[in-house]
Amino acid sequence: MKVTFVHHSCYIVEDDFTQIIFDYTQGSLPPKKDKGRVFVVTHSHADHFSRRIFRLDGDLYILSEEVEAPLDLPTLHLSPFEEIVLQDLAIKTSGSTDQGLSILLTLGGKHFLHAGDLNIWHWPEDSKEEREQMEADFDRYLSVFEGVDLHALFFNVDYRLGEEYIHGPKAAIERLKPKHFFPMHFTEHPHILPVFRDLYKNASTKIHLLEENQSISI
Repeated sequence: MKVTFVHHSCYIVEDDFTQIIFDYTQGSLPPKKDKGRVFVVTHSHADHFSRRIFRLDGDLYILSEEVEAPLDLPTLHLSPFEEIVLQDLAIKTSGSTDQGLSILLTLGGKHFLHAGDLNIWHWPEDSKEEREQMEADFDRYLSVFEGVDLHALFFNVDYRLGEEYIHGPKAAIERLKPKHFFPMHFTEHPHILPVFRDLYKNASTKIHLLEENQSISI
């Protein structure tokens, strides 16, 4: 299975038959060739969604329910807490602590979780009550994926939160125990990534730091 980092929160997962593109907004895409091309949009924020995807020859568009699409395209709109099987692709969704979905896709017998904007977003101005609600929501949404033999997790490592950035990814790694972890949403603060990776240098989860357009087989 090949994973490619494109930009910000956009990763591509592909095998010999299917190319899944998560949250594309900009950057180079590999050739489609004869693969089925699936675009996934976790939510409609501008850093996760561009209407350009509808001109990029997708065979299927898996979209959060608030994302509008042209009527003549093959689309599947999803809400949190749904499970669907489409031939060789299984889908399971949960919620987000911001907008839209977190989504688990099963391809070739391997499970890949793209968290969208699911995170523990603790901002300095938040009240105690807001922080407690954030943590409760995060716990509820993340628990949907517990017990899955997770091959790869794509999750926010966002240093706009300051030192509180660690709470979300730390909880996700400890509870979901993915074999591979790919950070996203770090665009403004890429310097934090080596620091984050060093925290897990002896862990069973492998932290991958990819440059844009870099691919790795996992």
